[in-house]
Amino acid sequence: MFGVAWKRVFVGMAVGVAGVCLGGNAPEGKAGAINAKRSGVAVERDPFWPVGYEPKKPVDAAGARKKALADKNWAEAMKQVSVQGVSSVSGEFYAIINAETKRVGDQVSVEWGGVRYTWKVERIAPPGSVKLRRVSAE
Repeated sequence: MFGVAWKRVFVGMAVGVAGVCLGGNAPEGKAGAINAKRSGVAVERDPFWPVGYEPKKPVDAAGARKKALADKNWAEAMKQVSVQGVSSVSGEFYAIINAETKRVGDQVSVEWGGVRYTWKVERIAPPGSVKLRRVSAE
């Protein structure tokens, strides 16, 4: 009797596993793989990947070069920005940038290579620390 019960359990488990492996419960009938939608592209999921693992997206070489060139241009334009000093009046800090008085929230623009680069003043702190954030290049 004990042997018959174990055989039924084993056969039931084998049938259940075979059903899943043959696509019984897998979406779109895929055996052992699940299609996941990520950024509009179907990605084949390897069943041996750890839970939550996402493979790295392929690098677009042309896009990477374009971004590197844009970063280089921003760096070259930034060389045209000159912080001459920082001062405070009534607890509010001001910076002299390219001979203009700026405070947090103001914009700084320079023209370089036929393009106008604009930054926003994010933070001013003594003794001359000014943090700028990129806004646009037009």
